[in-house]
Amino acid sequence: MKFTEVKPHLNIAPFVDAYWELKNCDNFTVLDKVIPDGCIDLIINLGEEYPIESENCSLKSEKAYLGGAITEVKENKIRPNAHLLGVRFKPACFSYFYSFSSLHEATNLCVELDKHMVPDLKSLSGNFSSAFDRYYANRFIQPKHDMLPVVNAVQKLKGQVSVNDLAGINCTTIRQLERNFKYYTGLTPKEYIGIARFKFARELIASSYPQRTLLDIALECGYYDHAHLGNEIKKYTNLSPSQL
Repeated sequence: MKFTEVKPHLNIAPFVDAYWELKNCDNFTVLDKVIPDGCIDLIINLGEEYPIESENCSLKSEKAYLGGAITEVKENKIRPNAHLLGVRFKPACFSYFYSFSSLHEATNLCVELDKHMVPDLKSLSGNFSSAFDRYYANRFIQPKHDMLPVVNAVQKLKGQVSVNDLAGINCTTIRQLERNFKYYTGLTPKEYIGIARFKFARELIASSYPQRTLLDIALECGYYDHAHLGNEIKKYTNLSPSQL
């Protein structure tokens, strides 16, 4: 299996994490693991019908789909001849290019999109990253409620902030924050805070364990103890902290 990521043009980069391509030219199935990161993916299936066991559905050939934000690890089988292209939008950034009903309706799901919402498939047969750059350069819109500052605040604080404090930082009520955040990210503020804190913990484990104990890392990341850390790592990766 070959997985390729390409960074977008500088004008697109504040909103899109990467363009990607997945191809399985082998004659055997590969297990793929997707870890929650708060991102939304636009997925185009250029190969044969692609079953997604974790969601009990299939991606039809030459169709486009919205892969909603996920709240726990997903494992899928990449079968021979699979060929997918994708655009990974940063949290709260899908709405800078698309007017869509609440993204919370797509959480943990793949939703089929109309063909006018993606570039012409023929344009993607060559340099797909350039084709995506050209397409999204002409699609930019300003969402009614901008949740990007909220996302940035959570990231800056490494997930160590309460929903109440987050509402105060952004001069809004908890109810308004929760409604708008779910609409534009597909996640509740609490869910995204958990993902951001997990990401920080994962980075610390990779850089400082076993020189530092899991308890030290857990406390620095705002977890109650190393057992709490272990439960969260298991939820997001299906691994224990020492297996990361």
